Amino acid sequence: MTTLPPSSQGWSRFTSVSLAYEKAESDIMHLKPRNPRKNRLVNESLAAYSYFQIGAIQSFAGFTDYFTAMAQEGWYPLLCVGLRSHWENVHLQDLQDSYGQEWTYAQRLYQQYTCYTVFFISIEICQIADVLIRKTRRLSIFQQGFFRNKVLVSAIVFQLLLGNLLCYCPGTPNIFNFMPIRGQWWFVPILIFVYDEIRTLGVRRHPGSWWDQELYY
Repeated sequence: MTTLPPSSQGWSRFTSVSLAYEKAESDIMHLKPRNPRKNRLVNESLAAYSYFQIGAIQSFAGFTDYFTAMAQEGWYPLLCVGLRSHWENVHLQDLQDSYGQEWTYAQRLYQQYTCYTVFFISIEICQIADVLIRKTRRLSIFQQGFFRNKVLVSAIVFQLLLGNLLCYCPGTPNIFNFMPIRGQWWFVPILIFVYDEIRTLGVRRHPGSWWDQELYY
């Protein structure tokens, strides 16, 4: 997965710059001024939200896609635990999956690269969902608008094109070890988007509540 770090870094820098072109939330003038002594730019709520909520959902999405891809080909999660020594044995040409089907080393390697691709795409879509929810802290993304920030839209389109190029362009299996994957594996990370819409809805409807204090950053 040597392709993942460079592409992730390039994507992060592109989107970070694009967020500078984002217009302020429409209700920002109705909010109280920030208290610099109590309300820091990076506070406990933001750290908890970033690492323990969004970070956990990203990990869940990646591993859910990974184990689903394995299970759909006959490798159930419990069988995958402790399987590595047998899986990577070049001389073992009849390794059995959960259904008793025998896999050669070449077939296992193809499946391994497919799972790498699935995990990569999961992280990529998670990053896209993450940058969309970063557009607002209180308003719904539907209120803020998807396409106002043309630079951000360009960054998202670029990332999607890059993901499709790595997955489906002929020759990428030999160069980057990326494999074509099913379309359904692109959609699990959208849970981040759904989660944040629920978060902002609670913040707007219950100001001053526990929900607002803990989930508004």
